[in-house]
Amino acid sequence: MISKIYLKGGESISKLDKLPDDVHGIICDYLNLKHEFAAWRIINEEMDTIPDDIKLYACNECRESILSYESLRDFSNEKFLNLLLDNIEEIVEVRKIITLFYKSSKKSSICISVNEYEYIDKIISEGYTIEEKEKYYTNYKVFKLTKKTDMKITPLHMLFALLLCPIRHHICYDYSKMTLDIQFEVFYKTPYIEKLIRFVRKKKILSSNTVKPYI
Repeated sequence: MISKIYLKGGESISKLDKLPDDVHGIICDYLNLKHEFAAWRIINEEMDTIPDDIKLYACNECRESILSYESLRDFSNEKFLNLLLDNIEEIVEVRKIITLFYKSSKKSSICISVNEYEYIDKIISEGYTIEEKEKYYTNYKVFKLTKKTDMKITPLHMLFALLLCPIRHHICYDYSKMTLDIQFEVFYKTPYIEKLIRFVRKKKILSSNTVKPYI
């Protein structure tokens, strides 16, 4: 199963899967996939501590309505891991970006759901804009936070990325509406421009600056 990481969408090869994890780590490091390997290892090692309700939620495409689930038993550790591996590129990219904007916090926190994926998807496709107001105009600095701007983000990608951070979460059932939701406790932080510059330099991304008149 793990060989899916570097087979890029192909089926895993059983002979490769039998190799020790350390060997897979060396292969992934050589192919510049160390973040993908780290994501797999974290989820795999924590599999027994991840509630079955979260696995059920993921295996049903993060749909809130339980009535839309084909079965409340239609999940397994293997299926959950395959979802991770089949979406590993997007999940890792989302995780890198959300660490700029969210952190786990017990104080002054808000609760977000996987629907936050829409915000992250917009940042990926359009970039993140910071305003710098001068006396007669406003300078808008647009930071492209990924080279993969055509990547489409889904609730499933957001779910795995939040699980990888890690961030405190609650499983919320509403039996009157027959819904299941996962709420994550986060503190929203506005990244400093210096941090964004370090981030894009590390990822070797060119960002564009545009100047618009201040009104």
